[in-house]
Amino acid sequence: MLISSLSIILIISTFKFISSSPAIKDRNRFITNDWAFNGLIPYTIDLSSVTGDNLRYINEAIQQINDKTAVVLYWRTTELTYLEIVNKDGRCYAPEIGVTPNKANIVQIDVENCAIQPEQRTAMALKAILSALGLGPTQNREDRDKYVAINFDKMDQSSIDKYKIADVNEYDDCLSYDYLSVMHDNRFKDYDPKQAESGCNTATNPDLCPVTITAKDPEYQKKIGFATELSKKDIQCINGLYSRCRVAFYSEDNFKGTKYYPFGNKDNSTRANVWGLPYYDESDLEALGLYGKEINSMEIEVEPYTNCSVAFGMDFNSIATIGDNSKNSQSKSFRFTRSELTNLGFTDDKINLLQVNEISPCEYNLNGRIKLRGNGNYKTNSFKTIGDGTTFEKIDWIEIRLINK
Repeated sequence: MLISSLSIILIISTFKFISSSPAIKDRNRFITNDWAFNGLIPYTIDLSSVTGDNLRYINEAIQQINDKTAVVLYWRTTELTYLEIVNKDGRCYAPEIGVTPNKANIVQIDVENCAIQPEQRTAMALKAILSALGLGPTQNREDRDKYVAINFDKMDQSSIDKYKIADVNEYDDCLSYDYLSVMHDNRFKDYDPKQAESGCNTATNPDLCPVTITAKDPEYQKKIGFATELSKKDIQCINGLYSRCRVAFYSEDNFKGTKYYPFGNKDNSTRANVWGLPYYDESDLEALGLYGKEINSMEIEVEPYTNCSVAFGMDFNSIATIGDNSKNSQSKSFRFTRSELTNLGFTDDKINLLQVNEISPCEYNLNGRIKLRGNGNYKTNSFKTIGDGTTFEKIDWIEIRLINK
């Protein structure tokens, strides 16, 4: 069954205030309280160890995340669960994918030691931060052997364990394989120096260095691990992961076969339907690996106190409630087999439009830069990116309240 010639809209409405609670590790997303479902993530930077150009590249990475994704990284005040960016050992990584609650979750960044080329330095900072937000190494995906060959015989033996295929419980493979992701390692990563030819230098004489990762599509061999910014799939992975409703499509019935996940709210789009809501067009779906794919089942993960509705059709007119979790305090999954999708109105055509949208009863934008959703109050100076000169001189607090329905 091919889903297409239809568009899908998931309309999310939050019905009830959720009181703050300690962080939990849920599919590796950064969840500190009800706000984190909307991607508001506190961080600090150890300014005694992070200085100079390293600080500049880290701020560029934070700004890119804030500008291009639905996540907002903001300066911590008193939050118990947060990211702490440090430079202690000259590397770029997060010790674990996702976070541990009620503590500072360390993100180690020293871009000058991590990047082969200067233009990669922002991307190396992005890679470390995105690891803490829940994205894993691309070359460790379950399907990696279809796309790359890992040359263990060329590696430093102490690094081999880093390239084991990830367990399903570690993190979910996001969308389809992405050679251009900032999360992909380069072709020389962890090579055995004893096998390098004289003059080996990955920046100036790369042909003399052992190749540890070989792309099965030759077009990407010299591109893997050399991204300079977030790819389209990186952006969608973060947006989907931090949506209140996350959609997974399966190529086979009964939730088997290839999984395309997660599809959530598409922020920062210049396209909108008649309701003014952003959507995925053919070019978006092609870039994300979903356009024209055979879809036979679907699963929707819905956050607490959330109702998901689906709208079908080119004009987005037909709406059906398919994931009502508005009265529950726990997340819930709704699953639809091929026959159930047919009953909902899906047809055997190609998917050429897709819309997954979140609607909150209250939303506030501060100077077009910071988007807040939901209840609560925020001290505005907590949204300052350290070192970038951002100040809010006229406003001390922003307060947002919902009327319970």
